[in-house]
Amino acid sequence: MGLIADTHMPGTIKSLWPQVYEGFQDVDCILHAGDLHVAAVIEELEGIAPTFVCTGNGDLDVEHHKLQEQWVGELAGVNVGLVHKFPTPRRADEARLQKKLSKIFADADPQVIIYGHTHLAEVHAVCGRMYINACLPVGFAADGLRLCGLRTRVRVAGRPRRVCLGAAGRPR
Repeated sequence: MGLIADTHMPGTIKSLWPQVYEGFQDVDCILHAGDLHVAAVIEELEGIAPTFVCTGNGDLDVEHHKLQEQWVGELAGVNVGLVHKFPTPRRADEARLQKKLSKIFADADPQVIIYGHTHLAEVHAVCGRMYINACLPVGFAADGLRLCGLRTRVRVAGRPRRVCLGAAGRPR
């Protein structure tokens, strides 16, 4: 799966960075954690893989049938929640994280939370739950991600997954 957030288009760019196409090649789906600014981002990502999108604080006037305030679903046997704004586990204690989870995902219990908003790429594991800030293109694949950047191994539901974080538009 490919993860991305805070594309803020058109802004400084008119279309997605080439690294997104390279890194998301062969992913089964893409999750965009909001702040698209234009619906055209959804169509561009859909050209790569089926895309699920939540709204961000910069998407107030963006309309598209795929946009939701938050999204929750099962991917590869793992319950995944997608939302734009979420407290970073680096700054929030377990009680605050649980309170926010209960408020946003009242009828679900996602094992992985994908969020954006802060523009700081982060991966945290807290009490058996994975929190990933996908402000940058992040991809999961059997052979890892093809983008350059920080590589680490994480476990989701007991299975190893490789995560690669790279600055959007700034290849390393």
